[in-house]
Amino acid sequence: MVSQRLVGQPWPWEALAPLSAEIQLLVDADGHVLAIAPGSSPILGFAAEPGAGLRVHDVIDPNSHAALRALLERLVAQPGLVEQAVFPARTPGGEQRWLLVRARNDLHHPQIGALSVVYRDVTLRHEMATTARAQVAFTDTFLQTVSALVLVVETDGRIVRFNRACERATGYLEHEVQGQRFQDIFLLDDERAGVERELGRIVRGMGSPNYENYWHTRDGRRIRIAWSSARLNDESGQPHLVI
Repeated sequence: MVSQRLVGQPWPWEALAPLSAEIQLLVDADGHVLAIAPGSSPILGFAAEPGAGLRVHDVIDPNSHAALRALLERLVAQPGLVEQAVFPARTPGGEQRWLLVRARNDLHHPQIGALSVVYRDVTLRHEMATTARAQVAFTDTFLQTVSALVLVVETDGRIVRFNRACERATGYLEHEVQGQRFQDIFLLDDERAGVERELGRIVRGMGSPNYENYWHTRDGRRIRIAWSSARLNDESGQPHLVI
């Protein structure tokens, strides 16, 4: 269904309030921009006046047009349906941005007859999330490829990370020991108290930079390990992890 409202005829923006007070665009079933809300800025610099011929496809990155078409098809098929998605977009100058788009099928609404659209530029949030994922991937790769034993524990000694060097040295796999206290798995009985005291000192920021003790391995051997430890704090500055 394509709206028959005449170009230039006033649109009842107040009727869109049930969806959001921030409605910015009305588009037809094919993605043509029919109207832009009073006071709204141009879409990433594109002219969006009625009759300008702008389609949302002109804003969204061509590589995402298939996903955009699928979203429009789902919307058109069900009156009142609300869909939300994040799309890569391009400014007229070619700069890539990311838009959070929320749309509702109001094509059969007697006063509206269009798809109601809210969009928000979420480029910064997307870039921060991408950077965070890259940092996590880098950290994971580093932990798994470095030759040193890397053990990350909570302040009570429960294992969070146990890299491949630890696996090779002990015979235990990471998933087997995660969530368990390393003291209960690896320490010799006569060294447990001393290691737990040292862990407590590290958590309080008073631990020695270097420490040595024995570990039990899966096959019953004892290996002596020289540690360098540090405390990691959470966002509030409280002790969170020990590495």
